Amino acid sequence: MTAKEPQIEELLDHRDEIEASVSAYLGHGWGISEIQDLVEKSSHPSAVLSDEEFGVFAKLRRGRCAAEQFRCETVGLSAMSMAGILTPTVVGCLLIPNGALLVLKAVRIIERTKTAWEEAGRSLARLHSVKGPRFGFDEDSYWGDFRQNNRPLDSWNAFFWERWIEPRIEYGLDKGHLTVDFAREVERLAHRLDTVCGPRVEPSLVHGDAHQNNILSTPEGPTFVDPNVHFGHPELDLAFVDYFQPVPEALFSAYAEMLPIDEDFSDRRELWRMPFYLAMVEGHEGIPQDQIRAVLDRFL
Repeated sequence: MTAKEPQIEELLDHRDEIEASVSAYLGHGWGISEIQDLVEKSSHPSAVLSDEEFGVFAKLRRGRCAAEQFRCETVGLSAMSMAGILTPTVVGCLLIPNGALLVLKAVRIIERTKTAWEEAGRSLARLHSVKGPRFGFDEDSYWGDFRQNNRPLDSWNAFFWERWIEPRIEYGLDKGHLTVDFAREVERLAHRLDTVCGPRVEPSLVHGDAHQNNILSTPEGPTFVDPNVHFGHPELDLAFVDYFQPVPEALFSAYAEMLPIDEDFSDRRELWRMPFYLAMVEGHEGIPQDQIRAVLDRFL
């Protein structure tokens, strides 16, 4: 038995509920005969479950907000689907004691080729082509475990600060993960945004957490998962897509065939990543002071 097995067992404790949900979706009986544990690729107990003919991806969240988190995820998937983006089909969202289960139709992941990267870039551009009246969304969403306040604002600079940056500074202070002096240094950035955020942009539909692991290559095309959807700045997604590791230039070139990328975007990439760095503070992963300091040194 491996150390990871208890997590998959936690998911399979709800085997009956999953099988009933999939059976209702299909209109006939369905039972789990194959299990692919995905705990190594997910922050929650998750697996691809199949009867050898039809497969689903199931993941489990614990806590009083679990059902709301999954509901928000399905809203985001629906919004992207309506924009012409491939997303997994929702099979069911199930309440369980102290948590919830989300069941999606499984997709087949294939090797990323140059063509696949190009298709991913075009899909991002297609998503960003959808415009909204204001920055934000009709309802809040979740960025991982962190609730994202999407109450609309007219200004991107204000939205970026008040909805992305400021709440994480406040959390870090409240929990003692940030010192007052360090937080005050970060807050100085607010007064510089009108100067450093670049040209004004229309509110564009964004994934909101578009790192490459949330863009799956499938035979049908790029499939987007785990969204934090809202109307925001397209450069946010472009800055997130290679946050964990580099992506081929083919993605950006294909994107630029459909939508222009401002020539100074690369200068702003680290500015848009500031929420990631502060989320590490919020997530008890330690303060990435070097990265935050580099952003402050560059933009203050």
